[in-house]
Amino acid sequence: MIITDSNQGSIKLPQKLKNPLCILTLITTALAIILAAVQITRGVNYFDVFTYLNVALQYSGVVTGSTNLVSGPPLMPFLTSLVFRLGFVSSSVIIILNAIIFIFGVVGLYLLFNERFNEIQSFTACLIYISLPLIFSWAASGSIDVPAISFSIWGVEKNSKYLYLVIPMLLVAILTRYTTALLIIPLLFYFIIGTDFLQNAGKPLKQIILALSLIAPFIIYAYLKISYFAYLILLVI
Repeated sequence: MIITDSNQGSIKLPQKLKNPLCILTLITTALAIILAAVQITRGVNYFDVFTYLNVALQYSGVVTGSTNLVSGPPLMPFLTSLVFRLGFVSSSVIIILNAIIFIFGVVGLYLLFNERFNEIQSFTACLIYISLPLIFSWAASGSIDVPAISFSIWGVEKNSKYLYLVIPMLLVAILTRYTTALLIIPLLFYFIIGTDFLQNAGKPLKQIILALSLIAPFIIYAYLKISYFAYLILLVI
């Protein structure tokens, strides 16, 4: 008599769950959902978030009026306005976007740590990161701080062959929070001193041109919509 294991089909599932990145993503997603739900229940508590929501209303065309409010970082209001255009106008939108970008940033942080450390060390470091009071409190608050950190993480890539990703993500981080432009200085030092960037400038130059072509439409849109864009360029430079 042959006894077969009825659970053979489910043996592979625990193996996948043993992947630290998979476990980290599940933990971060659960945490982001809880934080977003709590924040939505409490409502918007910060004046800056009301400003971003008002700018998003103007970007989406839901309301018209003075553009004096359009003086802050445009990315989060712009992303929020895309959802507003679909007909879902609520303060919950920017909170949910915050939570999604938070998950995106934690995954990027794990991959960044994994370039130097092993999987367990990277996993532990990310758990410490999401447990920090500042990150925990602002991860799904509707503010721009944690999104700027998340995009900055993806903008810090030590391998020059991924330079075409570094530049767009760094620009996205800057448009999320202007002070992120300070990352340009250490990144330039790293690429000039810590890599063979100058010796093999041909390939990175092509990647820079490709990256700039990818972000050109957003730059043109920002130039047409944001009156202070020239000042922003001077600030970044």
